[in-house]
Amino acid sequence: MPAIHDQYSNVATQPVESKETHLPSQTPERDWHMQRKQIVSHLMRGIEMQRLPEALAIRDQVFDGEPITVADRENLAQMVRIVDKAAGLLEDDVDLGRAQRSVAKLHNEILARAQANELAAVAVDSMMRSQPRQASTSEAC
Repeated sequence: MPAIHDQYSNVATQPVESKETHLPSQTPERDWHMQRKQIVSHLMRGIEMQRLPEALAIRDQVFDGEPITVADRENLAQMVRIVDKAAGLLEDDVDLGRAQRSVAKLHNEILARAQANELAAVAVDSMMRSQPRQASTSEAC
């Protein structure tokens, strides 16, 4: 699957023009469509440049067995909200829909692994507490 930044390279990033500079061929509907594409492009650049690298770093930490922090959870949720907002603006954009599904999958994958890590840590802690200490048994002999 192509990376998110590869999926949006065809989005126009021209500046929004004022009403006074409209060419006769431009219509308000076309202007609104262009503005929506620019908004989505801006949101997705933020995802590509900041949120996605942060999410991948969180993923690496969680897959290495580290616990996930509340701040990390909020960063992941914010990334999903941004992509959902962009997808809401351009509901008919297939690439954006694909990116939305990919971000949601990454989010869910990280949270599932974090939960598995937490359960494993609790199990190990419980096992360690239930075993008698070897040092106290050797002193008794």
